[in-house]
Parts: sequence; structure tokens; C-alpha cells
Amino acid sequence: MDAEGKEKIKDDKEISRIPVGELKPGMYLHDLGLDWLRHPFLTNSFYLDAPSINKIRQLGVDHVWIDESKKVEQDKVEEKNSEEAVRSKQGKRPKSKKVVPSLEQAQETTLEARETVQELFRGVYHQEEFPNFKGLQSTADELLTSVANNPAAMLSVGRLRTRDGYTYEHSVNCGVLMMIFASFYGLGEYHVRTLGIAGFLHDIGKVRVPNEILQKPGALTDEEFTEIKKHSSHGYQILKDTPGIPEKALEVALLHHERVDGKGYPDALPESKIPFEARLAAIVDVYDALTAVRCYKDGMTPTQALRQMMAEAGAKFDQNLFKRFIKCIGVYPPGSIVRLSNGQLGVVENVSRENSAKPIVRVVYDIEREEHIDPPRVINVSRENGLSVISSESLTDWAFLEDLLLVSGNS
Repeated sequence: MDAEGKEKIKDDKEISRIPVGELKPGMYLHDLGLDWLRHPFLTNSFYLDAPSINKIRQLGVDHVWIDESKKVEQDKVEEKNSEEAVRSKQGKRPKSKKVVPSLEQAQETTLEARETVQELFRGVYHQEEFPNFKGLQSTADELLTSVANNPAAMLSVGRLRTRDGYTYEHSVNCGVLMMIFASFYGLGEYHVRTLGIAGFLHDIGKVRVPNEILQKPGALTDEEFTEIKKHSSHGYQILKDTPGIPEKALEVALLHHERVDGKGYPDALPESKIPFEARLAAIVDVYDALTAVRCYKDGMTPTQALRQMMAEAGAKFDQNLFKRFIKCIGVYPPGSIVRLSNGQLGVVENVSRENSAKPIVRVVYDIEREEHIDPPRVINVSRENGLSVISSESLTDWAFLEDLLLVSGNS
């Protein structure tokens, strides 16, 4: 400890652990030291103002982590939070002339959905009466409209994740993916909407699992795995006792970890006993989990995830359903970064109808010249002679392209 009672832990980032009583507006909160269910904020990191400091004091924590390199003047807090929050709160971006209305709507709707789902999970965690189900229904309707108007934009927005928001980001992404896939499959609007709600709620039983197990970076012990497997039964019971929850949402919560080889849980059901909705949810759940950024690891690229799942299709997943899922989102889904055979990088705008392995791409960067392509150009790789996608790239390797990830999907 130094004279001010601060404990430095990372000199390079100037992160200090300080008493809550020393917090001041303008400081940048790096970490509360609490999991997201135990505090009222949407993320763990933001610029502090007087109201947020009061809320932290009410939480009963003694110390928090502050990033001293990001301190700003008190009157700049709102401005800086508007910049930081839209970047960290589930990938939302500031409005700009380059953002088309459909994409802007996709961003807004996704953010609202994540906030709604977070509120629901917290309410259940604190054993309150299941809150705001009508709000969830309204959110499902808004997402359904966005999915119908621009599924590629919704897929792109879903690629933007944070490290401390996995549970509710994953839930919303699963709901959106289930809606997109169900629409592609040709199901009716009511069925599509119901599957969206099922996706939002499929993991709600995790609020009954200790956070140290959910967030454990290493392999789980047998006892820990037994505990985490209970989340599907917990979720079913929570939803069963809640008026107005669709029956399909109950099935998905209970059975999304069942596998077609009969080795899933909780009941090790054979394929013939697993409902269509649960088989669909199993595919979506694993795909989004593999591609998600977690507090302890980076996610796979979408293509890597699909390749791994393909090796398991027929054993873990309904093989025919999985093949249709790939046709739906593409080998290189919207929002993916791809390396082209001409040495350029692009962001996938949409799936090509001619060839799902040769998508519509917005070319943004020349690797050999180390320069941005300005203005970017949109091409359909399947219509370019001699051009192909040679790899799917990780955002971690091309972090400076993050602001270019969002796509309109209108190409």
C-alpha cells in the first residue's frame, strides 16, 4: 500500500485497488470485484459519477479497482461514458453517417434486448417475482421485425461481445439465431417468435449455479460438472412456475443439452425423444458459446466453430438440421473477418446465394501494403474470377478493424 491506501497491481495499466470511500466522479472503474448478477450496472467498467458511486457504496463492497490512466474531469463523465458505454455495452456503436438505418435499428434493438434479459436474470437471482415478462414479449416482437428486415445486420451485431457480459449476451444471441434459423426453415411467425423467447430464457437456470463454477477458466471437476448440469432442470422449474411462459420455452430450457447420440443431459434422451426445438437450440447454443468472448478466453471464429461442430454432427447434433444451419448463416457468417486470396481483408456483409463459401464481402484492408482501402468496396466473391476466401481471421489479430465489423447486410 502507498500513502494514499492504494495498492498497484499493474503498473503498465495503472490499475489500483482503492477504498470505496475514496471514489470520486471522473475516475474510471476497472472492476467491481462482483459478478454481474450482484450489481445493478450493465458492465463492470465505466466512468464514475456521483449516482454510480452512491450505488457502489450501497453494495457493501470495501474496495474496487480503478484505472488511473483513464481519469477525466467531472463534467466530462457523461460524454466519456456515452463513448465507452456504446463500445462496451454489448457492442453498440455511436451513430455516424456511415451507419445505415437498418443497422442502427439492429444495434438499438439488440442493446435493449440484452438489458431486458439482464434485468430478468437478476430478478430471478434475487428471488423476486419473475419481472417484466411483457417487456420480454415486446422485445421479442422488435427483434422479430429486425430479423425479418435484415438478418445479416442482426448476425453482425451479435458478433460484438464483451468479456463480462457473456450470460445475457449469449442468451440474446441464441434467441436471435433461433429466430433467424426458424425463419429460414420456413416456420410461421408465432413459432419463430416463441423460439426467440425460448432462446432468451434457455440458460436462466444458471442463476442457481455458483458463479465460481460458471466462470472457472480450467476444466471442471466431476462434482462441478454435476452442479452445472443442474442448470437445465433449474431453468425448467423457474419457467414452469412463471405464468405466460410458452411451453416450447420450457422444453428448450430443460432439453437444450440433450444430444442425438443419447449421451446428453438431464435425461440422456434418444434422438427420437428430443423435440425439434431442443435439437435446434442445441446447435445454436453450442455455436454461440464457441464463438463468444469469455472473461478467460477469446472465442473461435465462426468458421472454426462450424468446422468443429461439423465433426460432431450426427453424434451430438441433428446432422440434417446442422447442414441447414450452415446454409442459413453461411460458412463465413456476416460480421466475420476473412482473408482473400489476393492478400486483402474483408468483412462479410452477407451470404451469397450462389455459394455459401464465397460470401459478399466489404474489402477494407490491404495486408501487403498495410493500408486501409478507402473507400471500402463491396464484392460478391462468387462472381469474381480467381478470387476466393482462404481463411477466417480472428479479431484479436486485427483489433484495429473492430470499428469496421458492423455490416449493413443490405448488399
